Amino acid sequence: MTESKQGSETHGKEPHYVTGSLLNILSGETDNDGLVDGPNLWNVAHTERSRAILNHSLLVARVANALGNALKENLVKGFEDLDLRELTLAALTHDAGKQFGVTREFLPDDKKNLRGIPSGFKEKSSEVDEAVVLWLSGIGMSALALQALKDHNFPSQVYENSYWKIILVADYMAGQEVTDVLTRVSDVGSRWVYDRIKQGKQPRISPERFEKAKGIILSVAGEIFGSLGLTDQQFIELHKLTSDKSQLKIERFLRNTTDQNREERVKHLVELIVNNDG
Repeated sequence: MTESKQGSETHGKEPHYVTGSLLNILSGETDNDGLVDGPNLWNVAHTERSRAILNHSLLVARVANALGNALKENLVKGFEDLDLRELTLAALTHDAGKQFGVTREFLPDDKKNLRGIPSGFKEKSSEVDEAVVLWLSGIGMSALALQALKDHNFPSQVYENSYWKIILVADYMAGQEVTDVLTRVSDVGSRWVYDRIKQGKQPRISPERFEKAKGIILSVAGEIFGSLGLTDQQFIELHKLTSDKSQLKIERFLRNTTDQNREERVKHLVELIVNNDG
């Protein structure tokens, strides 16, 4: 299959869904201490950190959808049966627990004790992963897609799960903009590990763990792009992933709604439509 044919055949193929349950998953609540309860990407996205998480999540969904389309179109072994709706939803919500975790990690010890949170609680922990899986299972996501959220930040091993592989690669192609995998991984390593060490600060993860994860990420990316006969940079250019024209419809919807601060109104309208259809 030629590159031009591949690009034209996958253009515009995406899942179409905006449901009340999805919007609830994207919403979140905060208490007086700023502690986030429940998943949130959307209607608390009015701080700099929150908007950054939302932007990153939308870009990961954009890249994952393009990768899933291309792998299915090319009948790449192991990716033929991808459900693009579930892939995109899992990519969109892959960091749904980030603020849940980070607000607990940096809560003062006395307040942790009151809430039964261990003093050593970390944002990137099995407890956060378990909470996210519980939330997302409530909207009917399959076990296979839910497994894609496991160990995706700094992976300790390769999981033979097509959803996991795509979301891992998409996660490391999309920070606050879409870029090649090595550039993104190097940036993460600098910010999370090596710059902090130079500044005399504790790294967010150990250099050893980061280097192991880096090898896994680059290996999985090599597998995916090798099967497509493209480099990651060629894939980005082919699918115009740095352009707003490549936005998914759901990405455009969520960005516009957040920019207008109309999340609660939109949730209400969606619920009315669902109830009327019922």
